[in-house]
Amino acid sequence: MQDSVEFKISGHQMITRVAIPDSNHPGYGSFMILALFGANSDNISRRLIMYFLRNGSPIAAPTIQRDQNGEIVDGSVFMSTEFLPFVLDMLRNEKVLKAFLSAVDPSMNGIST
Repeated sequence: MQDSVEFKISGHQMITRVAIPDSNHPGYGSFMILALFGANSDNISRRLIMYFLRNGSPIAAPTIQRDQNGEIVDGSVFMSTEFLPFVLDMLRNEKVLKAFLSAVDPSMNGIST
């Protein structure tokens, strides 16, 4: 069982102006959700979901999820919309983006070049 995994981002999907009505959901108050998809040499599909929240919304802790074999397959991060332009700039201008998911320290979940 892995403690962390890095994968190359091969695609993404954006959902904007989301209104999650359940205040108990960690993405409550989302303005935009960005899902990043990819795999690494083990060919396991992975996903990092980035929730961009309206200013003043509570920020939930990052999460990870494992599949039935214990492999890390999903992670999430929650952040203010002030970081959105930087992430979109990376998606537009950087040609090799990687996502990092950590079970030991989910605060390390994120993207890099």
